[in-house]
Amino acid sequence: MKPHDFFNIRQAKSHILGSMKQLSVIFFVLLATLIITPLKAYDTLLYRNAFEASRLKEALDGNNVDFVSVFLSIDSDSMTYERSREKLNTFYNLLDPKLAITKSPKQKAKLIFKEVHGHFFNQYEESVLFSRAFKDGFYNCVSASMLYAVILKHYEIPFEIKEKPTHVYLVAYPGTENILFETTNPRGFYVMDEKGKQEYLEGLITLKFTSREHVNSVGAANAFNEFFYNNQNISLTQLAGLQYYNQTIRWYEEKDMDQAIQCAVKMNMLYPCQKHQYVKASLLTTALANSNYDSIKEVLFLCQYANTIRDIKDRKMVIGEFEEILQKKLYKESDQSFAVKAFELVQGNIDDKKLIEDLTYSYYTYTCNWYAMKGDWNNSLTFANKAYLYNQKDVRLHDLIVRAIISMTENVKDKQKNVETLDAYIAQYPFITTNKNFRMIRLYHLSMATYSLFNKDKGTEGYKRMEQLEAELKSETERITGIDQMIGMAFAEAGAYHYRKKEYTKAKEILLKGLKVTPDHPELVERLRIVEDDLER
Repeated sequence: MKPHDFFNIRQAKSHILGSMKQLSVIFFVLLATLIITPLKAYDTLLYRNAFEASRLKEALDGNNVDFVSVFLSIDSDSMTYERSREKLNTFYNLLDPKLAITKSPKQKAKLIFKEVHGHFFNQYEESVLFSRAFKDGFYNCVSASMLYAVILKHYEIPFEIKEKPTHVYLVAYPGTENILFETTNPRGFYVMDEKGKQEYLEGLITLKFTSREHVNSVGAANAFNEFFYNNQNISLTQLAGLQYYNQTIRWYEEKDMDQAIQCAVKMNMLYPCQKHQYVKASLLTTALANSNYDSIKEVLFLCQYANTIRDIKDRKMVIGEFEEILQKKLYKESDQSFAVKAFELVQGNIDDKKLIEDLTYSYYTYTCNWYAMKGDWNNSLTFANKAYLYNQKDVRLHDLIVRAIISMTENVKDKQKNVETLDAYIAQYPFITTNKNFRMIRLYHLSMATYSLFNKDKGTEGYKRMEQLEAELKSETERITGIDQMIGMAFAEAGAYHYRKKEYTKAKEILLKGLKVTPDHPELVERLRIVEDDLER
């Protein structure tokens, strides 16, 4: 069989219940203790087809699971399942009358072992899947254990599934008869005597799975039982995970990293344990180290890697990688569709909610800036607003928001509407009242609105705007530059409004007030001269 363990095992001949293959083992160096990845919705990047996705979901849900379909889903579809189920039902019809005349559990177990092996199995091969037993009779210890488990379950015979570093087998009637189904050997039906147990222990000692000191300490019988029978059993779902484990190794050896990672992810769903999580993380690390993120599948790999992290450094790495994707796809290639798909994968495949929030913020800010670079300020502000909900303290985002607001008012002719728009943003973004650029643009638009109202002889409305303008001017501690000409024009037009009404004293008062704000303003100086001339007449 193909080894279903990535840990380094010294090559040795086994004395355990027949010959075992010498081992060629892949060894990765990286993560150790990792978290479990749950099953997500059907995703064509991860699953071969809907049949596989639905079967794995059923296995994880654990309700009335049809394990024949689960075991087949790794390489089959619904049609293959129906043909295999039909062959299995035919076998049951042949076996039923033979089982009916058995007199003891041992006879029943022995008959099932013999009949299954004779009916389904033709040749042992290391790297085969469950479907091959139905197709051409090829099997290994994992696939054979699957078939025996399905049939024992059908006949309601109690059994346990045992996993060792290089082997899987069944024990029927555990705790009573303890009948071993050794699935790599046609003569694999064993009820071990004391001599057999001693030979088995010698094999364990040779492979360093136990020590002679331990055997002598607890006794041969106890040492055998604790390793052979009393270890934690695996479930049928976990057995399905081992089949994905073997496929992971196969694809890795064939240098197909995409297929290896897809199998590793599903392996870890079905059989989460430190060993499998280590394999998955190691594969992902290797793949991401060589990734240019030209394929959306590589983004899925990044998401899966995110589910293995445990410290701040790894979290920052994931965020940095995702931002590199956004920078490349948005800024360099203008491929928004890829960026959107990448973000959808992040939302649907990462378990850490805080990390999703951080990545979401990155997506919104990068998209906001991308639209700003294109001059699309409406969309830029839309994404800025989304980002602001996640982080209200980022000064870079503040600058983007102010730039968007300023740009959106540049070409609006309705001066009053601009002031109302800016005032509405103050309520939405309180920080902008302390932003110098925003304050300047608001002063500019207040001046424009004031000028426009007095120019149209709307004195009442004009003074309301002027009150706002003067209130804002009082809060400014620095000299106003750049917009001082427009501010001066607001006061000049207010003076002209009173001048047209022949209210020269009031006109002079307004013009002098304007000159205090913007000294030497030419329009204010000229109009003041005209008003004073008329006052002297």
